[in-house]
Amino acid sequence: KDVIKIENNNDSETKHDLYDCVFEFCQEEKLEGSNNYLCDKCKVRSQATKQMELYKLPKYLIIHLKRFIRDTSSRRAGMFLKIKDKIDFPIESLDLSTLINSNASDIAKYDLYGVIHHRGELSSGHYYAT
Repeated sequence: KDVIKIENNNDSETKHDLYDCVFEFCQEEKLEGSNNYLCDKCKVRSQATKQMELYKLPKYLIIHLKRFIRDTSSRRAGMFLKIKDKIDFPIESLDLSTLINSNASDIAKYDLYGVIHHRGELSSGHYYAT
């Protein structure tokens, strides 16, 4: 199985597969604490859950991976850090059929057309395509 390995200039050995990223995106998430759901009508915050589901896939799929996260440590609270984990994904036949929640889509496999990379940090760096 041919895959592209996203390389970076750090010592991160954490690796993920694109399937894992999409699967995680579609998992149920608890909204609690400062992320509680805010009711539009009564303006009361309460615990809730949310879940993304795929019902129909487009002819051309663009995936944007979240590469920055807010630092919650006391030393740098509120600042953003670059996520430097490596992501492997197939060059041909990215099959998302197992994640579609209906039979409405006859498009479920995608071939890689291009990748845009960011080298640098949040406040500076360069984008380039391959």
